[in-house]
Amino acid sequence: MAAKSNSATQAMVKSDFEALAEFRYRLRLFLRFSEDACNASGITPLQYCVWSKSTLPPKARSRWNNWRACTAPSW
Repeated sequence: MAAKSNSATQAMVKSDFEALAEFRYRLRLFLRFSEDACNASGITPLQYCVWSKSTLPPKARSRWNNWRACTAPSW
């Protein structure tokens, strides 16, 4: 049985891969910049993450608990 052809199942073309590669490159640059800024301030990125969470209002803090950006990978 052949799969239906729609935008979700179409094969990626070279320009798609190039766009994803560019996005990942820019994201790595941003993360590196952020790490360097934390380290230059004398704190670790994790310390900054914990500090920024503690400064959120309570309602936003409860939503943050469901988001695991500041936790170590579980693998």
